[in-house]
Amino acid sequence: MSAGDGETSPVTPAQREKLVMILHPRRVGYLFHYVVGVALFVIGLLFNIMSAAHFLPYQFISWLIGLVGIVTGWLIVAWAELHRRSSWYIITTWNVRVRRGIIWKEKKRVFYDDITDVRTTSDPEERIAQMGDVEVYTAHDGDTPTIVFEDVRYPNGVAEIVRRFVRTMGDPVPWAHIDKSQEPL
Repeated sequence: MSAGDGETSPVTPAQREKLVMILHPRRVGYLFHYVVGVALFVIGLLFNIMSAAHFLPYQFISWLIGLVGIVTGWLIVAWAELHRRSSWYIITTWNVRVRRGIIWKEKKRVFYDDITDVRTTSDPEERIAQMGDVEVYTAHDGDTPTIVFEDVRYPNGVAEIVRRFVRTMGDPVPWAHIDKSQEPL
């Protein structure tokens, strides 16, 4: 029976889960990978150009070394960007979620009534770049963070958003009808 056939939904439209924000790690967090990848690409390209211009003796091995540098550099940059874009940190009106991966997906979800603490961590270099980690703790995991938003912009602001949802949670919670052990979408 669908909701249109007279079945009443346990949640009113005003109480339904709404998306608040989606975050990704900042590119600055992958700066080392980008620098190494671009450096290898440029070195490989220069090696092939110098070999073609006869500044280096042209041999199959010199061409192959240049090609390996180009391909390896491109692959490092592509991996870093793919890894960054496949990490999703989602905040909704009911929970926080982490989704990582393209082939092997890791999904975690914590509802606000299970959160015991929200902390931020950042190195001095990360503070200069206005980025850091947001750690979400539950009673189940103790001193180990259940969810970590890595390398997000303005981690204190993100943590404050989560804290406000935890503080302003109503009773009964609108997600009481959901099986929390069920894997998130």
